[in-house]
Amino acid sequence: MTTTKHECPYCLTVVPDDNSVVCPTCGKAHHTECWSENGGCSAKNCPDVRRVIEVEVEDSALPKLEISKESAEGAIPATRKPAINPCIKCGKTTRTGELYCPVCEPAPEESRDVANLGPLLLMLLLLGLALAWLLIVLAGPSVPDRFDQPPKAVDTAK
Repeated sequence: MTTTKHECPYCLTVVPDDNSVVCPTCGKAHHTECWSENGGCSAKNCPDVRRVIEVEVEDSALPKLEISKESAEGAIPATRKPAINPCIKCGKTTRTGELYCPVCEPAPEESRDVANLGPLLLMLLLLGLALAWLLIVLAGPSVPDRFDQPPKAVDTAK
């Protein structure tokens, strides 16, 4: 005898065969309690699923809001309370958005990259000069010297 395990779509637990109700439309098995609590099938794609939740509320429990013209005109506008922003070190009130009060505020630290900028620029300058010297020495003069060659003879007798 083989038994298949069905998962209840309402409570997502295994439904035993002896305690189940099967939806006539989609065929999903439900616990009897889940079927009655939901009022029918609760499978996702079943067309018989109840999509409306009914909640009963007594009318006397709801407060009624009545506004007259006189009360609206005489109303005092609510003012916004300033936000309390405590210092994370000492707890004193600080400006909005600040973490520390002026007394506890730590000194700004200089970045290590900014501190090393001078020596790095000097190294780049020396490297550039060394490359320029190498190019001049290895390539030699790019313009031939006109004074190293004898002058050409020009035949003017033609």
